[in-house]
Amino acid sequence: MSKAVKITLIVATILIVFGIFVSTIALGTVGFDIRRLSNTSTPVQQSYTASPNANFQAVEVKGVSENYRIVQGTGSRLEITYYEDEQTSYEFVERGSALVITEKHKIVFMNFNFGFIGVLRETVITLPAGFSGSVELNTASGDVKIQGLNDASSLKVSATSGNITCDNVSVTNSLTLSSNSGDINCSNLKADSISLKATSGNIKCNTMTSAKGLTADSNSGSLTLSRVQADTIALKATSGNVKLDDVTAKRTLSANVFSGDIRGDQVQAETITFKTTSGNIRVHKIRVSNLSCNANSGDVEVDVYGADSSYRISAKSFSGDVRVPSGNTSASKTIDLSTTSGNIKLTFLG
Repeated sequence: MSKAVKITLIVATILIVFGIFVSTIALGTVGFDIRRLSNTSTPVQQSYTASPNANFQAVEVKGVSENYRIVQGTGSRLEITYYEDEQTSYEFVERGSALVITEKHKIVFMNFNFGFIGVLRETVITLPAGFSGSVELNTASGDVKIQGLNDASSLKVSATSGNITCDNVSVTNSLTLSSNSGDINCSNLKADSISLKATSGNIKCNTMTSAKGLTADSNSGSLTLSRVQADTIALKATSGNVKLDDVTAKRTLSANVFSGDIRGDQVQAETITFKTTSGNIRVHKIRVSNLSCNANSGDVEVDVYGADSSYRISAKSFSGDVRVPSGNTSASKTIDLSTTSGNIKLTFLG
């Protein structure tokens, strides 16, 4: 070992020992509680309660980076719990029948902050039991949870970067959930119309009813629907799979995928259209009057309730095997299956 290497090792050892010594002293000064090693202030929980005679018909939230949860309480007044520190504060403005909640952040330049506070920060908005107005929440960076909301007129949630979770929610008009970078997870939803969009994330729905229409769009992620009913259903995935389980549309059901598979079980609609540019279509136990499946590069495998004599059947593949019954050329119902490169298989379930 050379002299230079020995000197380097000695200096490194001295620095490590010195660092441990300083760290021990620093921990000792705070009683060895790592959460107190912080140059930021400890967030303080605050609360806001609306005036006794307030009858809000609209609640608007302008968030920045906090996590939010909206629930419906049993009381008669709107209540909010939130956290404030040196950088975060809130403003509440009552404008007649509307309440505007604004999260504010101070911008600090050239200031390095660190902390081990360990507080789970969440802003909780508890709506009164009889609330029947609209709710709109927009946040830049933070997760959003909507739980147990009943009989609101409408709900609109937009998150630039964060996940959206919606459970046990019923609105009389429209329900719109949008996340630019995050997942959308829903269960037990009911609304007149439902719109879901995840630019970069997955959409998962379990038990959902829409009197009019449901649209779900994911630019980069998968769509999973289970126990869903609507008048019309339109699904779109640019890069991801579509999976359907016990999905019923009274009129039309469509799924358009650019790169991914379409899979399903127990699917029903008057008219069904499945299309994928690069992927397979495998959907089973279909109840339909008019079915169209097109896979530009992939297999098409479907089975339909009924008899082939009730359908006019068209099937073609430029490169692959085609196995379909002959059908009835004068039937009113139609089945059209096609793929550029792949196999086609059609089976009827008696």
